[in-house]
Amino acid sequence: RTRFSAETCSMASRILCWGAYDARILRDLYGRGDQVTVVETGSPRVDFWRPEFSGYYARQQKAIAERIGSYVLVSSNFPQAINVRRFWDLVKQERDTDQFVDEESEYRMYREASYVMCVLAEFVRMIRALVAARPGIRVVVRPHPVDAADAWHVLIGDCPGVVVTREGTLGAWIRGAKVLIHNGCTSGLE
Repeated sequence: RTRFSAETCSMASRILCWGAYDARILRDLYGRGDQVTVVETGSPRVDFWRPEFSGYYARQQKAIAERIGSYVLVSSNFPQAINVRRFWDLVKQERDTDQFVDEESEYRMYREASYVMCVLAEFVRMIRALVAARPGIRVVVRPHPVDAADAWHVLIGDCPGVVVTREGTLGAWIRGAKVLIHNGCTSGLE
């Protein structure tokens, strides 16, 4: 309900979904017969996971390797903790779009945010420990699209060996990494 509406869905002749779950929800909320066709296509990025497309990222991977060298990739997914939007704005959005079915569902959002904050603290600790334990390797932190731009710089602090970047495509960074560390991100599947 925060990304779609009956109005926006009525403007489309087809809505392409990642899978059955998304398609079912969209059909239930906005399907209204033949007005909108919901198609289960999967994620377009997934096609690039296939072996026959492995060369697609080759040029980006080479440029990354020349500039960064060997690296561990940390793919960020902490939207409740370092979102570009403040937590209370997220609560307001949920309330305004009737996402809270009862009072407990609102309080669940607070618990989830506090849990994510604790996991984020451990990721910061882990990144600093990796750099300290293995001075020859770089740690690249790839912020999630909804992460505030400078959040990771502030959280990590002055820590030589850590690179925070949104440059290029995630797929190229994943393919060049020696190790990928993530927190509930689709990059883990990739």
